[in-house]
Amino acid sequence: GIRGSPVIDNLCYLILDAIVRRVHLNLGCDSHGTILVGRALQDAKDKFCRFSSESEWDKLTYEYIFVIVFGNSYRKWVRGPKYIFCYIQGDQLPEKGGWTEEKYKESIQKNKKNDVGIQFLVFERMFADDFEAHNMMYTIELLKQSMIQNRIDINDFNELYHQLKNGTFKKVTAEQAMSGSFPWPLDIINFTWVPSAKPVAKLLHIIGWS
Repeated sequence: GIRGSPVIDNLCYLILDAIVRRVHLNLGCDSHGTILVGRALQDAKDKFCRFSSESEWDKLTYEYIFVIVFGNSYRKWVRGPKYIFCYIQGDQLPEKGGWTEEKYKESIQKNKKNDVGIQFLVFERMFADDFEAHNMMYTIELLKQSMIQNRIDINDFNELYHQLKNGTFKKVTAEQAMSGSFPWPLDIINFTWVPSAKPVAKLLHIIGWS
């Protein structure tokens, strides 16, 4: 099962190594891979707090660990790292198994201890309830163009986090994404799961594939 995955153990020690040596570590995960990252962070915290304090964990991981989560399917995240949860509205995994922005805020209202510092970047619905909303290739392109639009270097996730936290980040809208001027890569069809689905077919037609 997932609990015995070597990925969790390896990532746990990678996280500990980063904070002990004071080096920055950016982690990205998608779909069910979010479970592996979430559990590795919990294991790393448990091990760290055997010889240090929880407040020191919070301080060091906030400084050195960044996690961007696509299409999340997991809710048990530890406080400390900078988190960005990124998905397209209509993605069923966050809505059924993980955190949506609304569910996360409701959880904090019930218990403030549930606030682990997640910032959400939720793109407007493009595919109705289509399965393609969970396709990370589309989400990544929306994220990339949003960062360019906000004059953020593609690898500067720290700036992205703080703009989201401060409410100054302007994300690409569905109208922009569905316009003929949006710079979708021409090979996006190769990464499209169901090209014949109506909302996706419309977009591919705009791009010039049909």
